[in-house]
Amino acid sequence: MPLIALMTFVLITSSATIATAGGGAHRGDLKKATRYVILTAIAGDVECGTYWKIWVVLLTLTVIMLVVKVDPSGESL
Repeated sequence: MPLIALMTFVLITSSATIATAGGGAHRGDLKKATRYVILTAIAGDVECGTYWKIWVVLLTLTVIMLVVKVDPSGESL
């Protein structure tokens, strides 16, 4: 559950940072726009990393179920 909370926080934060970047660019403040675009890119990297972790776990469990023919709960298939 903490991972989902982190992912939600990062997603909402990155929406705010890209909106701030757009506002800065609209006003001609390129320094602010650049700073917030970079923060948005970092947030995107964090988001991708959390998805990577989830997919690794899901694929590992799938291999266990298909190759070993054991349900992760311990029951045989």
